[in-house]
Amino acid sequence: ARDTSDYWMMTAALDEDFPTLATCRGMQVMNVVCGGTLYQDLPTQFDSDVQHRDPELVDFTYHDVTIEDGSLLAQIMGAGKLNVNSWHHQGVKTVGEGLTVTARSDDGLVEALEMQDKTFMLGVQFHPERMSYARRRPDCDDGGAIWEYFLKQCREVAHGEHE
Repeated sequence: ARDTSDYWMMTAALDEDFPTLATCRGMQVMNVVCGGTLYQDLPTQFDSDVQHRDPELVDFTYHDVTIEDGSLLAQIMGAGKLNVNSWHHQGVKTVGEGLTVTARSDDGLVEALEMQDKTFMLGVQFHPERMSYARRRPDCDDGGAIWEYFLKQCREVAHGEHE
């Protein structure tokens, strides 16, 4: 039931051009709705030295991603390296139609997707809503800027201020 409802919500968001911030599973759903595919189990299907999920399932793992210059994510967080939290065993295998990869982990796994012709369509594999919680880790950046930018886009649409 969740797969079906997530699929139709993402389809509606794309069709209606709703500002959308898709995190973790949401980014994976966005990719699938656009015709992309997923690695169903990273540990067995994707050879990597980067740990994308804590094998003990106790807490997030942390790793760097590289954000592409000129992307929406770079506009929000800055281009280059960003240390993020990670809690996933699936990941983007083939990128869906109309999506652009705008961040990757050091092993090449897709960590952010954008759709350039939409008002605001950003998918991130990490959890920006939990990055400020992780401030106890000085090497993990704060994800609050992503939320602030997303909310700004929502307000502009709601008030008819967006072009």
